[in-house]
Parts: sequence; C-alpha cells; structure tokens
Amino acid sequence: MSRNAAIVLMLCAAVVVSSCRNRSKQPTDTVSSGVIKISADESFRPLIQQEIDVFEGLYPAAGIIPEYTSEVEAINLLIKDSVRLAVSTRKLTQPEINTLNEKKLFPKEIKIATDGIALITNKQNTDSMLSLPNLTKILTGKITKWKELDPQSKLGDIQVVFDNANSSTVRYAIDSLCGGAPLYEGLSAQGNNPQVIDYVAKTPNVLGVIGVSWIGNKGAIQMVDRSDGSVFAQTTAADGTDGYYSLLVVNKESPLKSVDDVLKNAAELRFSNGDPNSTSGFLVPGYYVFAKNNVDPKKIFKNVVAANHESNALAVANRQVDVATCNNEAIGRLEIAHPEKAAQIREIWRSPLIPSDPLVWRNSLPESTKKKIADFIFGYGVKGDVAHAKAILEKLQWGPFKPSTNAQLVPLRQLELFREKSRLEANAEMPAAEKAERIKKIDEALDKLSL
Repeated sequence: MSRNAAIVLMLCAAVVVSSCRNRSKQPTDTVSSGVIKISADESFRPLIQQEIDVFEGLYPAAGIIPEYTSEVEAINLLIKDSVRLAVSTRKLTQPEINTLNEKKLFPKEIKIATDGIALITNKQNTDSMLSLPNLTKILTGKITKWKELDPQSKLGDIQVVFDNANSSTVRYAIDSLCGGAPLYEGLSAQGNNPQVIDYVAKTPNVLGVIGVSWIGNKGAIQMVDRSDGSVFAQTTAADGTDGYYSLLVVNKESPLKSVDDVLKNAAELRFSNGDPNSTSGFLVPGYYVFAKNNVDPKKIFKNVVAANHESNALAVANRQVDVATCNNEAIGRLEIAHPEKAAQIREIWRSPLIPSDPLVWRNSLPESTKKKIADFIFGYGVKGDVAHAKAILEKLQWGPFKPSTNAQLVPLRQLELFREKSRLEANAEMPAAEKAERIKKIDEALDKLSL
C-alpha cells in the first residue's frame, strides 16, 4: 500500500511544499548557504534525516533545522510562515493556498518520492495474511475481533494503533483505504512510529500501522527477536551494490598504510572523527577501529575534531588532518564534484558491509506461501515482464532483490550494543556497580556475536 510523499531540502527549490515570498531585496540565504527551518510528518523522519545529512555534507555553509510533527501541524507551520518548507503526503488545499497568497507567500509543490504503510503484529499473533477488504472492515469497525479473521484465535479484540491522530498515515487510511468513511472510534494513537513498534511488541492483540520508512535493518532486528521473523532477502542499489562501507582515509602522500600504523602513531596525528549521529562516520569506526582495539580516540590522538563525511574528505585532501573517517558514498560524490581533491585521498581501512534494507517473513508461514513470495521477489526484474519491473525498480533507485539471511543483521547488532555501551559509559549518574554489571552483559553479547 503506497502513498505519495515529497522531501524538501533547499530554500525555494522544494521537494514537497515550499513557500517563496516576493522580496525587493536580495535574500541573504542561498540554496547552498544559510539556515532554514522545515517541518515534516514524523513518519518520514528516517528519510528526511538521511537527506539532511547528505545535503549539509555537500554544503557545509548550509544548516537545516527540522521539526518532526503530525502532517496537520507540518502544514500549519508552513501556513503560519514559521517554516519555509513542509514535507507532506498531500497537496495544499485551495483555501490553504489562498491564505498563503494573502500573506504574499506563493507555495510550490513538487512530488519527489513514494512511501508506503506497513502493518505489524505481535509475534503471538499467527494471522500473517490480511486481505485489503478485511483491513478496511477492521479500520471502520465492521470487524472488531481476531476470531472473525481466524476462528482459532484467542487474542480477543483487535486493537488498532497508529502513530498520531493527525498524521499522514491516518489520513491515508481514511481517504484511500476506507473511501472517506470515518475510522472506528476504538482506534488509538501512540504518538510516533517507534512508540507504535514498542507497543505492538508488548501487546499480543494489537495491529500497528506505521510508515514503511521505519522498517530498515533496525526494524528487522526487532522483527527477528520479537516477532519470530527471519531475513530472506534484501534490496540492492541500481548498480547492484547491496550496502555501503565506512572508511578511514589519509592523504595519498601519507606514510600511514593501515589501522595499526594509525594506532601506533596516534600521539602524533591529527584525527577528524565523524558526526556523533553518523553510523558510518562515527559509530562504525568507533566500534571496529577503536573499541575492538581497546582505545579511546579522544585520548590517543594529538588532536581530535569532528565533521561530516565531505568535510573530512576535503580536510584530508588539503592536509588539514592526518586521518579521518568517511564512507565510500561520500568519496564517490567527491570524485564527481571535485575529482582533483578525490585524487589526493587514499583509503587505509574499510569496514564490514553496512547492509542495505532487508525483507523479513514470519517463520510460521506455510512453506507453500514462502515459495510464492520468494518466486515473486527474486523473479521481479529478472523474469516475466522484465522491462516493466525494471522501470518500477528504477524509480526506487533499486536493482533486483537478492537472497539474504539474519547474518546481515550482525554488524547492526554489534553497533547497537556498542551504542548502548557508550551511553552507559557516559552516564555519570548511574551507580558504578550497576553500570559495570550492564556493561559486562553488553561485552558478553558482543563476544557471542564475534564468534
């Protein structure tokens, strides 16, 4: 089930909805510099944050401040002129456009992406097949008990949970799934998508409705651990790659050849780490390069700074630092935008693959059903109407799906454990004994994953 969406990351060069005010003076902000506030439906947070990270990496003089809220509030903030861009799944209504025009604001709307909704259930719920007609009946209150779908079910009432009463997910359910009919009054909202996922994991009779963009490797870990799921496939990029890599890079003239060289000479080196919120720039090298070698980068280097991928790469190329974190995608962009700078950079370490998004099925599905799913997924873009399938995949910037297993989640599990360990170590308020015990358990879990 899909719904249209759009993402805006440049002032007055929208990707969903933006407002441009007529001015007599030259604006101080440009498409590549200055600071802009945007609003976005909370269900798009994973996508928006990735786009912001890339944009700010490409344009260091630009800053984007997002406010993640309901779709209704995201549009209201635009109408109030509190933000210059809004991310939504719908176009502005004529009254909304008229209100903006009265303020000398003239909105632009550009569709740039397609999103979908996902239905999630607790692992105790064995009903994995739900038809669209039955879903509509559930949302409108015509079906209220799991027994009406499966006579053997002992789960009782169906409790449907959304993210936010004013979100695009709710509006899509009303407009597209229910044909404009009101939703059943027994439905409830948890506040945001992560809270929906957590509530479903704890409540057997719940049917959760969330945005598809929240189902990635982290979501897959929850499905495998909490809902008796298994990874059976993964997406690939249009060029066939199935993930990306974290890197340590140095100037091509540097004598440093390996991680060992970096650690041995750290006291004399200037190091640029990644943003603390970056997986490939901070978390991955933090675990694989430093934690696994029992060293703290803040303590071993002569000087430590932090920046985004593109800034780190340029700092290495310009010899402003001796070694820095980066990723292969950023290097690829630099090769296109500034090939002369990219030519000055040499890679000395590459992480394990950070895998692309997985597909998960419930283990209890009948083998015949699994076969039908697998035949469709792995044949899409390979067999049958290949041209049509490839055209669909191309719009998603995907290639054909490839087989995978739960093993692809191991690097992400290690990183999540490392992230939690780092939080514990930084918690100055936790009693020392409790902290030591929890860190010990994390270290034991990391050791098991390394076997």
